[in-house]
Amino acid sequence: MGRRSVPRFGRLPTTLVAAAAVVAGISGGHGLAADSLTIDVDSAQKVTIVGSSDSLRSAIADLCTRADVRLLAYEAEDRPFSASYQQLPLAEALARLLRSEIFLVGLRPQDDGAGNVVTWLRVSGAKGGVGGPLFAAGAAQAAAPAGATAAIDIGVATQVIETALTSDDTIARNNARRTILENLRSNPAPLQRYLETDAAVLVDQLQGFQHAAEFLNSLQSVGGDVKQRSQIQTILRGIRARQDAARREAAAAGDRDD
Repeated sequence: MGRRSVPRFGRLPTTLVAAAAVVAGISGGHGLAADSLTIDVDSAQKVTIVGSSDSLRSAIADLCTRADVRLLAYEAEDRPFSASYQQLPLAEALARLLRSEIFLVGLRPQDDGAGNVVTWLRVSGAKGGVGGPLFAAGAAQAAAPAGATAAIDIGVATQVIETALTSDDTIARNNARRTILENLRSNPAPLQRYLETDAAVLVDQLQGFQHAAEFLNSLQSVGGDVKQRSQIQTILRGIRARQDAARREAAAAGDRDD
């Protein structure tokens, strides 16, 4: 896999250390030994990380370089870490390494449709606790209709879509929408296919989400043509009409109770 230049942050291993790694015989991808850490990434973005380091920031920067991933920012406080991961998919390795940080990733479907390729990473800070969703900013989320977000197939992780549609945290929703838009700008075909679905079906699918209108309005910026933007407007009108009807029905029920 070719290397693309990315922003580098923190203390990076020296060329002497990298050369020592080559002499030591690390092979099978792009290998690196730094401190007591070995990092290797193969052409399928399978990651092996074994050892420890006093700089997670440097390790993430090196990992992104070897995986051909753009590191857009690393704004979290640096910290030491240790790991022992063998042949993990890159997205899973990032989830484990950055378990205490807030971060977003960009995904692109693999050509064979057998999964996603990580294309960019943004680490924006540290969470108050450990764990949380991989693609969103660690906010509490409202319950979504069972299976509903999984049906919104626009080539973006379900967790991201759920955050954009249900989170009460404005920052989390904004980050999720930004992730969605960056993915769709690089790969618009899934959105085009999604919008070919009958508008009434999409209204049924989206009307139960608190932030559906906000989500749809953001999609208009990547709608490829007049037909797609018109479809989004039709869905918005359908959702508003059903919301108005529900309010009228609730008001009428209240009048009957009086």
